[in-house]
Amino acid sequence: MSLIRRILEHLRTQNWIAIGLELIVVVVGIFLAFQVDRWYEQTRLASEERDYLAALSEDFAATREVYVRVRDRHIDATKSAVTLLSYQVGDSLDLSHEEFYALLSDIQLIRTADVRRGSYDFLISSGKIAVIQDERLRRQMSEYFAKVDGTSSDMTDDLRSYWRDTFEPYAQRNIDHVALMQAVHRRDNMKLRPTYPLDQFHEIIGTGEFEAIVSDKWHLSGDLVAHYEARIKEVEAIELLLTKSLTRVPSGNGSD
Repeated sequence: MSLIRRILEHLRTQNWIAIGLELIVVVVGIFLAFQVDRWYEQTRLASEERDYLAALSEDFAATREVYVRVRDRHIDATKSAVTLLSYQVGDSLDLSHEEFYALLSDIQLIRTADVRRGSYDFLISSGKIAVIQDERLRRQMSEYFAKVDGTSSDMTDDLRSYWRDTFEPYAQRNIDHVALMQAVHRRDNMKLRPTYPLDQFHEIIGTGEFEAIVSDKWHLSGDLVAHYEARIKEVEAIELLLTKSLTRVPSGNGSD
């Protein structure tokens, strides 16, 4: 006998206790069904959030590694600049041709960092950013990428401007490009002959124009070192929040 037929039969016989019990069974059944649906939905959302948190963690870890490498390269550039600026016109140089161009290869560095942001951009474009429950984490990621969008092009423009307007014109007039490129690429199998005498750089180092181009890059690289150190701290703070969120989110075993 169906539930409706049983209730109708109880109504006909005015069996109010039986009717009450039947209604209780209906209410409990509906409640349990909602609870099961809620549990499945929470489990699905937790699994989805955990997947996105893991993907974000990978992206930010990769970005931090890139930042560290680029920062360290610019630290090398500042050190090389200080070394070259320490020589004065007429100094008795204890610097070889190879050492000079190795230092100069650090000076001409124009490298910037590529930010890994695919997971975050997907969350934004798909409207799924709300899957990330930690409001502080969402806010810090938003602020971080706003800074990245606002400063990356400026840094790239500054570096390109230095190369185009300062270093390259001077290098074309005064510096052995073959030796410089060999030092830049560190390719021992390059057997091109130098275009200047090996001691030609003695006439350049310590001059006002040379010191000017080295000083420009020294200041620019110093600014970039500070910039990337700040970015590293921001990324590390976001990574810490990601780790905490991953610890909080259930691993998919059904626990609430």
